[in-house]
Amino acid sequence: MSRNLPSQPDFNPLETTPLIAPHPGIDPLVEISGEITAWYLSKSDEFAAGDLLYQITWPGLVIDVSAEKSGMLVRILAKLRDPVEPGQQIALVRLTSTD
Repeated sequence: MSRNLPSQPDFNPLETTPLIAPHPGIDPLVEISGEITAWYLSKSDEFAAGDLLYQITWPGLVIDVSAEKSGMLVRILAKLRDPVEPGQQIALVRLTSTD
């Protein structure tokens, strides 16, 4: 006899940390929107501190974002060419180091 169980997420959200879109450094009161122009990792890829994670493009500015700590990419929330705002969650990671 088989039972249909509700599907479980492929990760525990309590064990993840969000990646947040950085502010491009101009006046924080100015509303600005950018877009994700590259992901250097895929879901489940592991990364080390210093590895490139993604690229975000703001009007007149391109930023390659590197990992501050090692971990694994759990879920991408902002896909390529998705519009993003400073402070927006763009991915979930599971950190493997505390340094």
